Amino acid sequence: KSAPVLQQVSQAAGATMEGDARLSWSGYRRRARAIALALLDLGVRPGQVVGLHMANRAEHVLADVGALYAGAVPTSFYNTLAPEQLAYVAQDSGAVVAVVEAEQLSGWLSIREKLSELRHLVVDALLKPEPPKPQDAGAGTN
Repeated sequence: KSAPVLQQVSQAAGATMEGDARLSWSGYRRRARAIALALLDLGVRPGQVVGLHMANRAEHVLADVGALYAGAVPTSFYNTLAPEQLAYVAQDSGAVVAVVEAEQLSGWLSIREKLSELRHLVVDALLKPEPPKPQDAGAGTN
């Protein structure tokens, strides 16, 4: 009998919070699905690797779940990797797309020719949240 209470608390809390920005579970799902569709449009196929080179924040989780929705395998790369290390792990993982923070882009461009499987670099600034819609401001439904 406590499950409905926990569900109500979870829904009231929202999926993510960053500063004053809040995203309902339905908004979270909608954004993750949009990322999945974008990855599919880039040619990502089920079982292929999508690299994530981002700090631990809401956009990282959304990109991770978006990759899962697309049937891909999300793989995170440590932000502290030197370019040679990043080239090795990105090539070894077989990443076909990498979602990177703008601050990491120059490092990726410097190793790009070593990554034979990589087809696209996506800068995470494109994943920044839109201003909340009225239905995203409050609690959402699953």
